Amino acid sequence: MKINNTTETIKIVNDIHVTIPSSLQLMTPYVLHEQGDWFEDEIKFLRAFIKPGMEVVDIGANYGLYTLTIAKLVGEEGKVSAFEPTGATAACLRHSVVNNKFNNIDLIQAGLSDGIREADFFTSPNSELNSLSNVSASGAQHETVSLLTLDHCAKEYQWGDVDFIKLDAEGEESNILKSGKSFLSSSSPLVMFELKHGSEVNLSLINDFERLGYESYRLIPGLDVLVPFSPAEPVDGYLLNLFCCKKDKAALLEAEQVIVRGAEPLDCLPDLNVVREYFLRLPCGESINNLNFESSVSKDYEKILTAYALAHSESSDASEKVGYLLTALNCLRQMLKSDENRIEHLATYARIAFDAGERALGVQILTGLINKYINNMNFEVSEPVLPVASRYGSICPSGRIKEWLFSSVIEQYTSKHAYSTYFTRRATLPLLGKLRGLGFMSDAMKKTEQMIQKSFPS
Repeated sequence: MKINNTTETIKIVNDIHVTIPSSLQLMTPYVLHEQGDWFEDEIKFLRAFIKPGMEVVDIGANYGLYTLTIAKLVGEEGKVSAFEPTGATAACLRHSVVNNKFNNIDLIQAGLSDGIREADFFTSPNSELNSLSNVSASGAQHETVSLLTLDHCAKEYQWGDVDFIKLDAEGEESNILKSGKSFLSSSSPLVMFELKHGSEVNLSLINDFERLGYESYRLIPGLDVLVPFSPAEPVDGYLLNLFCCKKDKAALLEAEQVIVRGAEPLDCLPDLNVVREYFLRLPCGESINNLNFESSVSKDYEKILTAYALAHSESSDASEKVGYLLTALNCLRQMLKSDENRIEHLATYARIAFDAGERALGVQILTGLINKYINNMNFEVSEPVLPVASRYGSICPSGRIKEWLFSSVIEQYTSKHAYSTYFTRRATLPLLGKLRGLGFMSDAMKKTEQMIQKSFPS
C-alpha cells in the first residue's frame, strides 16, 4: 500500500510495515531493502529491553523504525509519543501507524528545542540529515515547523513514568535538555542519544546529561548489555549512540541483567573441555572439534577461546559474561602485538572484537586477512576457530572449511566496514564476486550484490 507513487511499504523485523520513499538512491529505503532492518545495533538491543506496558518517547522519529518497533513491543498497555517535525516524513510515519493498526502511538508533528516557537527546518533528500541547522542538512530546502519543549510536552501529554527516551535531534539535543530539566529531574528513564554530532564526539552533551545526574553507558553488541562509557578512553570509530540513566535506574537495570556497572575483566584458566562444549552446541561444531585441539594450540589462544565460551555460557550472569569477554579482548590485544599471523587466530580475534563493540579493531583485522588471501588462499585451517560472522556457526563446512572460513571473513567485512553498501557502492562488488565463488553466499548477500548493480550502474 502506498501514500502515492513516490512511496512504498516494506516489511522489517517482527512483521512491522514501514512506509518510506520508493527510491534506492536514498539511505533509509536502501538500508531497509538491503538488511531488512535498521543498521544500528541498538535497535536489536531494544527488542530485548522493551517490555509490554512501557511508556516511551521518541524525539526525532523520522520514518518510525524505532517508534514502530517499540510500539509493537509495548503493546496496548504501553504508549509511544513520537516527535517528527517535517511534513513528508511525518506523513509516511502516520501512514505506517495506520497500516500496522497501532493505537498506542501519539504522533506529534513538531520538533523539540529550548522554547515554543516556529522555526525554519532545513531538509535533505535523506531525511536523517534534516535539522534546524543548514550545516547538518547540507541543502537549501526548508520548511517552517513547530517547536515545543520537553517540559511543556510532559505536562501537555500527561506523561507518566517514562521508561525510555530516544533522542536524535541532529545537534539540537543540548537545547532540548535546557528546557527539559524539570521532566528529566523528576523522571528516571533510560535515554539513548547520539554520541557524535557530525564527526566529533559530543562531549558537551555527555556533560549536560551528567549535570542532571545521568551517567553514560555503551552497548556491548555481542551480549546486549550496557557498560559504563568514559570519554577519556579511546572511542571506537563506528560507535554512533550512547545510553544514559540515573543511579536508581542503573541499579534496577543491573538487577535485570541489562547494565553492568562494574565492568572488569574476569580471569579464567584455559580449558579445552569448555571450548569443545561451546562448539558442540553449534552445527559447525563437529568440523571444528575435529581440528587439532591438543598438540599445537597455545595456552594463550586456549585461554581466549575459553573466556569467549564462558562469556556465552547460559550459566554466566551478565557481569560474568562481560568480564570474560573483556578478558578475551585484553588477551587478544596482547597476542596481536606479537605479530600474530594464523588465520584461525585472527578470525577468532575479529569475532571477539565485534562482539565487544570494538568494530574498528575487527575491521582492521579483516582488512589484513583479505589483503593477504583474496587472490591466493594459501592457508590451512588446523586449529579451532570462531567464524567471524555468527551466521556461519549454523553452517556445516562439509569438508570445505577453508572456503567456509574465508567466506565468513568476506561477509563480515562487507557488513561491518561500512554501515551499509549504500556508502561503499560498486567498490564492494569484487568482494561479493569472490564470496559468490566460494559457495557460501547467503541470499541476503546475493540481494545486496543485485541492489548495488541496479542502484549504482557503472
